[in-house]
Amino acid sequence: CGFRTYSTGRVTVVNCVAKNMRVGFALAKVSLMNCEAIACERGYYLNNAVTKDCKGDAKYGPLIYLVGDEPSKIDLTLMPGESEKKVHAVATICGIGHEVSIKTSDTDNRKKAIPIMLGYGMPGSGEIASPIPPKAAENIKIKNMAFLPVLIGEKANNCVVTTNGVIDSNQGENIKIIEID
Repeated sequence: CGFRTYSTGRVTVVNCVAKNMRVGFALAKVSLMNCEAIACERGYYLNNAVTKDCKGDAKYGPLIYLVGDEPSKIDLTLMPGESEKKVHAVATICGIGHEVSIKTSDTDNRKKAIPIMLGYGMPGSGEIASPIPPKAAENIKIKNMAFLPVLIGEKANNCVVTTNGVIDSNQGENIKIIEID
Protein backbone atom coordinates (compact mmCIF):
# COMPACT_ATOMS: atom_id res chain seq x y z
CA CYS A 1 0.00 0.00 0.00
CA GLY A 2 1.06 3.54 -0.60
CA PHE A 3 -0.81 4.86 2.47
CA ARG A 4 -2.65 2.71 5.04
CA THR A 5 -4.28 3.07 8.47
CA TYR A 6 -6.06 0.70 10.84
CA SER A 7 -8.67 2.99 12.43
CA THR A 8 -6.25 4.38 14.99
CA GLY A 9 -7.90 7.79 15.05
CA ARG A 10 -8.69 10.54 12.58
CA VAL A 11 -5.86 11.04 10.07
CA THR A 12 -5.39 13.85 7.53
CA VAL A 13 -3.48 13.22 4.29
CA VAL A 14 -2.60 16.22 2.09
CA ASN A 15 -0.79 16.49 -1.27
CA CYS A 16 0.25 12.82 -1.41
CA VAL A 17 0.76 10.62 -4.49
CA ALA A 18 0.61 6.83 -4.65
CA LYS A 19 2.00 5.42 -7.88
CA ASN A 20 2.28 1.80 -9.10
CA MET A 21 0.93 0.33 -5.84
CA ARG A 22 -1.39 -2.59 -5.18
CA VAL A 23 -3.48 -0.12 -3.13
CA GLY A 24 -2.87 3.60 -3.34
CA PHE A 25 -4.81 4.70 -0.25
CA ALA A 26 -6.28 2.06 2.14
CA LEU A 27 -7.63 4.27 4.87
CA ALA A 28 -10.34 4.53 7.54
CA LYS A 29 -11.28 7.60 9.57
CA VAL A 30 -9.41 9.86 7.19
CA SER A 31 -9.55 13.20 5.42
CA LEU A 32 -7.71 13.38 2.09
CA MET A 33 -7.04 16.58 0.19
CA ASN A 34 -5.34 17.00 -3.17
CA CYS A 35 -4.13 13.38 -3.37
CA GLU A 36 -3.49 11.20 -6.46
CA ALA A 37 -3.59 7.46 -7.09
CA ILE A 38 -1.79 6.64 -10.36
CA ALA A 39 -1.52 3.20 -12.01
CA CYS A 40 -2.58 1.35 -8.85
CA GLU A 41 -4.45 -1.96 -8.76
CA ARG A 42 -7.02 -0.06 -6.67
CA GLY A 43 -6.68 3.64 -6.15
CA TYR A 44 -8.68 4.24 -2.99
CA TYR A 45 -10.12 1.75 -0.47
CA LEU A 46 -11.94 4.00 1.98
CA ASN A 47 -14.16 3.75 5.05
CA ASN A 48 -15.45 6.76 7.03
CA ALA A 49 -13.55 9.17 4.80
CA VAL A 50 -13.70 12.65 3.34
CA THR A 51 -11.89 13.43 0.10
CA LYS A 52 -11.56 16.81 -1.55
CA ASP A 53 -9.85 17.55 -4.86
CA CYS A 54 -8.46 14.01 -5.08
CA LYS A 55 -7.96 12.10 -8.31
CA GLY A 56 -6.78 8.88 -9.80
CA ASP A 57 -7.04 6.58 -12.78
CA ALA A 58 -8.65 3.18 -13.31
CA LYS A 59 -5.83 1.92 -15.49
CA TYR A 60 -5.17 -1.35 -13.62
CA GLY A 61 -8.19 -1.55 -11.33
CA PRO A 62 -10.98 0.47 -9.73
CA LEU A 63 -10.55 4.09 -8.79
CA ILE A 64 -12.35 3.38 -5.49
CA TYR A 65 -13.83 0.72 -3.27
CA LEU A 66 -16.03 2.56 -0.76
CA VAL A 67 -17.33 0.65 2.27
CA GLY A 68 -18.61 1.27 5.79
CA ASP A 69 -21.59 2.19 7.89
CA GLU A 70 -20.17 5.58 8.85
CA PRO A 71 -20.94 8.17 6.14
CA SER A 72 -18.15 9.18 3.78
CA LYS A 73 -18.09 12.28 1.59
CA ILE A 74 -16.11 11.50 -1.56
CA ASP A 75 -15.03 13.94 -4.28
CA LEU A 76 -12.87 12.25 -6.94
CA THR A 77 -11.76 13.05 -10.46
CA LEU A 78 -11.18 10.12 -12.80
CA MET A 79 -7.97 10.75 -14.73
CA PRO A 80 -7.46 9.38 -18.25
CA GLY A 81 -5.51 6.17 -18.51
CA GLU A 82 -5.69 3.20 -20.84
CA SER A 83 -4.36 -0.28 -20.30
CA GLU A 84 -4.42 -3.69 -21.90
CA LYS A 85 -5.82 -5.05 -18.60
CA LYS A 86 -9.53 -5.73 -18.08
CA VAL A 87 -10.99 -3.46 -15.42
CA HIS A 88 -14.48 -4.47 -14.25
CA ALA A 89 -15.50 -1.35 -12.30
CA VAL A 90 -14.44 2.26 -11.82
CA ALA A 91 -16.07 2.20 -8.38
CA THR A 92 -17.90 -0.19 -6.07
CA ILE A 93 -19.97 1.48 -3.39
CA CYS A 94 -21.68 -0.10 -0.40
CA GLY A 95 -22.49 0.88 3.17
CA ILE A 96 -24.71 3.61 4.62
CA GLY A 97 -25.10 7.35 4.06
CA HIS A 98 -22.25 8.09 1.66
CA GLU A 99 -22.15 11.06 -0.72
CA VAL A 100 -20.01 10.32 -3.77
CA SER A 101 -19.07 12.61 -6.65
CA ILE A 102 -17.02 11.25 -9.55
CA LYS A 103 -16.13 13.59 -12.38
CA THR A 104 -13.69 13.75 -15.28
CA SER A 105 -12.40 16.08 -17.95
CA ASP A 106 -12.12 13.11 -20.33
CA THR A 107 -15.31 12.95 -22.40
CA ASP A 108 -13.95 9.78 -24.07
CA ASN A 109 -15.41 7.92 -21.08
CA ARG A 110 -18.66 7.88 -23.11
CA LYS A 111 -17.09 5.13 -25.19
CA LYS A 112 -16.14 2.99 -22.19
CA ALA A 113 -18.41 0.47 -20.55
CA ILE A 114 -16.64 0.39 -17.18
CA PRO A 115 -19.36 1.05 -14.59
CA ILE A 116 -19.80 2.69 -11.26
CA MET A 117 -21.35 -0.14 -9.20
CA LEU A 118 -23.79 0.78 -6.40
CA GLY A 119 -24.69 -2.05 -4.05
CA TYR A 120 -21.47 -3.98 -4.63
CA GLY A 121 -18.41 -4.50 -2.47
CA MET A 122 -14.75 -5.25 -2.91
CA PRO A 123 -13.87 -8.69 -4.30
CA GLY A 124 -12.28 -11.16 -1.88
CA SER A 125 -8.79 -9.97 -0.91
CA GLY A 126 -9.25 -7.09 -3.36
CA GLU A 127 -8.32 -9.38 -6.24
CA ILE A 128 -9.50 -7.78 -9.47
CA ALA A 129 -10.04 -11.17 -11.13
CA SER A 130 -12.47 -12.34 -8.39
CA PRO A 131 -16.24 -11.81 -8.66
CA ILE A 132 -17.54 -8.49 -7.33
CA PRO A 133 -20.03 -9.41 -4.57
CA PRO A 134 -23.40 -7.75 -3.96
CA LYS A 135 -23.37 -5.72 -0.71
CA ALA A 136 -25.98 -3.60 1.06
CA ALA A 137 -26.04 0.08 0.08
CA GLU A 138 -28.48 2.39 1.87
CA ASN A 139 -29.20 6.11 1.72
CA ILE A 140 -26.31 6.78 -0.64
CA LYS A 141 -26.12 9.74 -3.04
CA ILE A 142 -24.01 9.41 -6.16
CA LYS A 143 -23.22 12.19 -8.60
CA ASN A 144 -21.71 10.68 -11.76
CA MET A 145 -20.21 13.45 -13.89
CA ALA A 146 -17.80 11.06 -15.62
CA PHE A 147 -20.09 9.86 -18.44
CA LEU A 148 -19.84 6.31 -17.05
CA PRO A 149 -22.60 3.72 -16.88
CA VAL A 150 -24.08 3.00 -13.45
CA LEU A 151 -24.96 -0.53 -12.36
CA ILE A 152 -27.34 -0.68 -9.39
CA GLY A 153 -27.45 -3.99 -7.55
CA GLU A 154 -30.36 -5.66 -5.79
CA LYS A 155 -29.02 -4.75 -2.33
CA ALA A 156 -29.18 -0.99 -3.01
CA ASN A 157 -32.02 0.76 -1.18
CA ASN A 158 -33.17 4.38 -0.79
CA CYS A 159 -30.41 5.83 -2.95
CA VAL A 160 -30.23 8.80 -5.32
CA VAL A 161 -28.16 8.62 -8.51
CA THR A 162 -27.56 11.82 -10.47
CA THR A 163 -25.83 10.91 -13.71
CA ASN A 164 -24.72 12.01 -17.16
CA GLY A 165 -24.11 8.33 -17.99
CA VAL A 166 -26.60 5.57 -18.69
CA ILE A 167 -28.18 3.39 -16.02
CA ASP A 168 -26.91 0.00 -17.12
CA SER A 169 -29.11 -1.90 -14.67
CA ASN A 170 -31.35 -0.97 -11.76
CA GLN A 171 -32.19 -3.88 -9.49
CA GLY A 172 -32.40 -1.78 -6.32
CA GLU A 173 -35.40 -0.59 -4.31
CA ASN A 174 -36.51 3.03 -3.93
CA ILE A 175 -33.78 4.31 -6.25
CA LYS A 176 -34.24 7.85 -7.56
CA ILE A 177 -32.52 8.49 -10.88
CA ILE A 178 -31.81 12.05 -12.01
CA GLU A 179 -30.45 12.28 -15.54
CA ILE A 180 -28.34 15.30 -16.49
CA ASP A 181 -26.78 16.40 -19.76
